[in-house]
Amino acid sequence: MLREIKFFLTENSISDTSNFLKRVWAEQNGMTLATSINSVFETLTMSNIDRKAIISIVIDKLDSWFEISKELIDSLNKFDINLKVQLLGNNYLNNINNKNRSLIFFFDKNTNSSSTKLENHLFQLEKKYPNEEFFLISNVPALSFRKAFIYIYYQNNLQSIPKDFIEKDRKKIFILGEYKERVASCLFKEIATSTIPSLLTLDNTGNVVELKKTGSSKGLFIFPDRMLPAQRAFQARGLDLVNYLNRINLGLDVLVFGPKNNDLSKIKTALNSISPNVHVTSLLKGKSSGFYRAIRFSEKLIRRFGFMLEKSPPITFKQRSDMLFTDENVNFLESVISKGNYDFIIVTGSWFYPIIERLQNKHRIKIICDTHDVFFLSDEHVNSYEKRFFYNSKNEKRRELKYLNAFDHVVAISKSDKEVLEENNVKNVLVATGGFEYAYLPVTDLENKNQFFFGFIGTGNNNNQIALNHMKRTWLVWILEKNPLSQILLAGAICKTELAQELAQNYPQNIRLLGFIDNLSDYYNAIDIALSPIMMQGGLNFKTVESLMAGKPVITSEIGARCVAGCFGVYEVETKKSFDSVYKLLEGYINGWTEFSCQIQQQAVNDFNQESGFNELVKVIESIDTSK
Repeated sequence: MLREIKFFLTENSISDTSNFLKRVWAEQNGMTLATSINSVFETLTMSNIDRKAIISIVIDKLDSWFEISKELIDSLNKFDINLKVQLLGNNYLNNINNKNRSLIFFFDKNTNSSSTKLENHLFQLEKKYPNEEFFLISNVPALSFRKAFIYIYYQNNLQSIPKDFIEKDRKKIFILGEYKERVASCLFKEIATSTIPSLLTLDNTGNVVELKKTGSSKGLFIFPDRMLPAQRAFQARGLDLVNYLNRINLGLDVLVFGPKNNDLSKIKTALNSISPNVHVTSLLKGKSSGFYRAIRFSEKLIRRFGFMLEKSPPITFKQRSDMLFTDENVNFLESVISKGNYDFIIVTGSWFYPIIERLQNKHRIKIICDTHDVFFLSDEHVNSYEKRFFYNSKNEKRRELKYLNAFDHVVAISKSDKEVLEENNVKNVLVATGGFEYAYLPVTDLENKNQFFFGFIGTGNNNNQIALNHMKRTWLVWILEKNPLSQILLAGAICKTELAQELAQNYPQNIRLLGFIDNLSDYYNAIDIALSPIMMQGGLNFKTVESLMAGKPVITSEIGARCVAGCFGVYEVETKKSFDSVYKLLEGYINGWTEFSCQIQQQAVNDFNQESGFNELVKVIESIDTSK
């Protein structure tokens, strides 16, 4: 059974650590393993490294890790090394997944005094689950506990829990120790993208209970959808906002208008892991007027016979607002606000305003609108792509601007959205991009310097099909003209569309369909350059930012470049001439690709971390006068 461990070490500690590891593994496992480690360190030391490097070490005997783990940690601490065990080898991971073990996370500030506490916790879990197999991730060694495969993940910063352990088919996840709320916030987003999480802990009497966030609440976040699993961009953004504001102790409760099924109670329990109080209710949908329903019915008929990509026209701003505006929804919101004594409310979507309007004057609460999308921006492209035959964009824009100016503050997801809103006289606009640390990956060099591996990832929605069709007609042709051996990897639900299937059939040597990707790192590790042709303006393209966080340059359209203007590694392509220029530029980086990728990633990390991404919003919340 193989166990691969990757240590992140700084350059000035490599030499001392090399001597220590060679000595330890020579004593424990013989010279064969020590020799292989020696070659890794020598290769790393010989290269001129001015960044964090990755060292892989394979341990072929599990017992050896138990015996040397504490000595390893103590020695690395003496060298002032930030040790991060990031990944187990594929063979071992496959074994974990097949066994379907439960996970235990234990993190404490004082590792020496916490060993006994951890042993007690593990003893209780072993007693309660005698037939269960556990996998422990901890910064405290527990060498006497043999049932859990001990995996030491030692770091000063708990922001990046190893993603490789967070699998959809894991049984249970236990969060223990002083840092359980911090660990939960780090884990939550990784788990919530694929399922509704269930995080467990032990109470003071040793009983297993659902993990619950503690603390007082200052604000309420209203989300007009299920939120979990966070598989869509606006769901992930909402979750990110709730998670971050609670992690910095601003105290944000959640109100979810969710589905009419059993998922509601699961969503409530899951969100309680990161939010002090969670309220859920089934969304009772209202109806538009007969006039608007007649228009929508007519458009459906025309689109059906007009061979549109989607038979139903996109829902309008007015229709969204009508759908939410019911007496039941208003009354439920009123009951939550009355009990909460909140200083501020954040709502997702300006079309939510008619519900808020009834309550705005009754309660002295600041109301902040998180736009995520600005509808009248995308309307500029609706008629050309969506064939909206009876759509009055001027009336829709007028209504949206009216609602936006009724809020105390408006949150734009990108600088380009803020500029457009201010050009249309919307007041008190701030930017909150959110955080994208989850997409950070160690940069890798080109696998093959004779060809580029391009990547396109997305769902199967209409916008992505339009983008893929644009790529088929232009970029794909230009890429293959430059190098007929080029590979283009398509990932996500877009692979199920007829267009993607057609491309794979017509270009079997160049187009690969990866399908749904469980782990983003698998996709970004497989590509060199991201393709992101954005055809409709508005918002922030998450795929673009994720690519930059992984150190991948992005080729995009003029519209796609607006929301990330000024970011290094983003290249705008509209014509064959501009593509040729960008391709030549990227070829010039081939021999220094690692350094080039690091530059891209570093700026992305600076621009799109949670702290900077929510900085303006946090300042606004902290400035709110809490006196009633």
